[in-house]
Amino acid sequence: MSKKTIQLFLILSSIFVCSQKIGIVSDINSKMGYTFLKGTFKATPVVQKDLDFDFMVFLKDYMKKNNYSFEIKNNFDFSKLEDINLQTSNKKELEYVNQYCEENGIDKLLIIRKNTSYGRSDILGMNDLSYNYGIATLSFSKKRALFFSNFLIFPFKKGNNSFKDVFTTSRLTHKFDNDVYDENHLLKDASVLDYYLPIFKEKLSEDLQNALK
Repeated sequence: MSKKTIQLFLILSSIFVCSQKIGIVSDINSKMGYTFLKGTFKATPVVQKDLDFDFMVFLKDYMKKNNYSFEIKNNFDFSKLEDINLQTSNKKELEYVNQYCEENGIDKLLIIRKNTSYGRSDILGMNDLSYNYGIATLSFSKKRALFFSNFLIFPFKKGNNSFKDVFTTSRLTHKFDNDVYDENHLLKDASVLDYYLPIFKEKLSEDLQNALK
């Protein structure tokens, strides 16, 4: 295959992908949050506060920057996906999502869904937090801060017979040189956010690129 043929193929593929109508549905709190956790096992949130980042704003900017045709939808029934299991066939769930795409004229659907499958492993009390991703500090460590994320992105192409989770739960931890929170249990400065936010944005961009192929 000649170089010109390959270039033409890539251009046409790019035009086809960007011309697809993409629907976006979400049941998460799109705001990044900060929380101070008290306790070691099954920690309790004592402070919870918005941080200056919004996932949906980032997502819409990403879609526009990359020339995707998309629409934020608010009529998706997330209760239909409560029993989804990536290891099984998910026949009923797939039937609903395919029907949803058909009825809404969607070629591809980005499903952004809370992850509630922690059970006994939920030592940070993820399911009890007001936020689905953000920064957490700990009562037993003044110099350590965590980044947590408890949502999944399921890219789904109309007619598919399976789900694929691209963006999965991520927990990062870092010990800083100085104390990260003050006497009110709030972040002392922007150093923690400045450390974690670029990492999160880079990972998010990579996952969205894969999800939208």
